[in-house]
Amino acid sequence: MNDTTPPGPAGVLRPEVLRELERLRGTVPDDFAPRDGWTVTTPIGERLLPADIQALLSTDWPDAHVLLDEDGIGTIEYPMPLEIEEEDGPRGRAWLFIAMTSTQFYWLVDLDEAGTGDPPVHVIDHDWDEEEGIPDPDPLSRMLGELEAVPPPSAADLFPRACALGDIAAVREALAGTPALGPLNASGLTPMHLAVIGRSAAVVRALAEAGADPGAALRETYRIPWTYRHPQRHCPGFGDVSAGTTPLHLALTPRLRVKSAPDIAPDVIEALLATGADPSAPDEHGRTPLHEAVTAEGPDALAAVRLLVEAGGDPDAHMEHPTRLRRPVRSHTPLTIARELGRTQAADLLENARTTP
Repeated sequence: MNDTTPPGPAGVLRPEVLRELERLRGTVPDDFAPRDGWTVTTPIGERLLPADIQALLSTDWPDAHVLLDEDGIGTIEYPMPLEIEEEDGPRGRAWLFIAMTSTQFYWLVDLDEAGTGDPPVHVIDHDWDEEEGIPDPDPLSRMLGELEAVPPPSAADLFPRACALGDIAAVREALAGTPALGPLNASGLTPMHLAVIGRSAAVVRALAEAGADPGAALRETYRIPWTYRHPQRHCPGFGDVSAGTTPLHLALTPRLRVKSAPDIAPDVIEALLATGADPSAPDEHGRTPLHEAVTAEGPDALAAVRLLVEAGGDPDAHMEHPTRLRRPVRSHTPLTIARELGRTQAADLLENARTTP
């Protein structure tokens, strides 16, 4: 390095790679310098990491940072170095897995191919077959350029996000003011929907006492945005939520919750029902919370059915598209679904509800 070379990352990294890392809010340490001895194990032996890959693996990212792939839908865990066996990727090459998307694509760098230029990145599907051939690579800087960083939560996002995390202390503090308890946007999503994702009965009760509607329904199909979610604390794979979905539906949706909570929290269901939630409210497909409960798994599934039945849930509610449930079924009502799935205890509860005056 001569006297005119800038110190730190700017002096040793390709400008386009450093620029993209900074755009994505990553920080390469000021004292970063490539290490001659930084090697990794590949299927065909030890290989030295190029400077730009070393920088990537040294980058610091903000807490709860989220990067979205080029479609703006899936997240990407990046950097994510994975040591792989020879059978996990194209044979006979010095592969290093550096990232994985939530849509199950992998980023690979051939370390023998990388040289001193902008490292070439190949993208393969998780069920890729070697007979398909390895896709042509793109430079690392271009791959980074297709990613987007989700903005950090704004001040207006903090209360909804506290609800989604089940943070009762933060929620109570916010309720001492005048937070919005109704729809947060045109979709009809409310803090009560988010409180159920946080699996917190205390937050549900606090919101209801403040005037929130436990039966609020989405006005349109919607995907809960990342500004209300935490990438490490919430389950991955938040998909679209149907129009008509109420907090009680979400209380029975395992993929929409904090990771530390059970799939179903009976105390959350009880809190919703006690504050006026309708156990027979249909979404746009006619799906009710009881439809969800009879297909649920786990130790609390039967308790959920019992709570909904005791609150007046309709065993004969008809949904249009049973294939939209978490279990593939042909039947259309909670009772017929329970019978089809062999849920005898749930079916008995539902049958008794039909015959009890």
